[in-house]
Amino acid sequence: MKISDQIEGIFPTLPRQERKVAMIAVQKPEQVQQMSISELASQASVSNATITRFVKRLGCGNFASFKISLARGDDEEAEPKTDESDATANVLDFYGKVLRKTRQKLNAEELRQAVDWIKASHRVYLFGIGSSGYSADEFNQRLMRMGIYSTAMTESQIMAMIGSLTGPDDLVIALSNSGRTLAVNEAVNLVRNQGARVISITSYPDSPLTKLSDLSLLVQNTRFIDNSYFINSQFSIMYVIDILTTLLAQDERFSQKMSRTIDMVEDKRLSSFGGN
Repeated sequence: MKISDQIEGIFPTLPRQERKVAMIAVQKPEQVQQMSISELASQASVSNATITRFVKRLGCGNFASFKISLARGDDEEAEPKTDESDATANVLDFYGKVLRKTRQKLNAEELRQAVDWIKASHRVYLFGIGSSGYSADEFNQRLMRMGIYSTAMTESQIMAMIGSLTGPDDLVIALSNSGRTLAVNEAVNLVRNQGARVISITSYPDSPLTKLSDLSLLVQNTRFIDNSYFINSQFSIMYVIDILTTLLAQDERFSQKMSRTIDMVEDKRLSSFGGN
């Protein structure tokens, strides 16, 4: 078993300080291989003794032995043999096509504009119905963890109510693959009347939602890749959400708040495993 897999397997049971070391080891193995034990301790904000306990827990005699094991795990693994009926290969290929086509549609300047508007807004509202509502909830969780005042609206009547109460300093991000979800478009129209900005994430450049938006981030509709797969239609929208949150996290204000909230949530989530 690769040592990275071993670390991931025991991660929930690790004491809190050792989890800090574990996370750096699995996320940045190449960098850790070049570090001294003191450098890693400094980056993880732990003691050298914590790292020593951690590597011994993994069966390594010392930190040098741990780095050797980490380096062995970096060797590229051979691709598994597949055939046309292999679902793992087919789904991977599907994902790759969706991501590539979505990337071709995206504009770096528009993504930066969206991030600037999120930063400048007094409140951010995420609108979405059905599957897009789940994406709105996920986006909302990420923004909240960065300390951004945000709320996900996934029910049509509440969406309309909030739409009529927004102001010029607010921002609405509307999620809809088709751009034709009536409840979303009606709420967005109310938002426009109140003077708030609207960003849409949708698949169609000529949809009603796109026409109502100040800025549209276009994604690939998975139906046009292959509609025979029962695969999450939100995959391309989540890709854009990942990009936006990555850009936001480049701002130290948001990255620090995100780290604090993630540590707090992680501590609470893993407390049942006896970590400390």
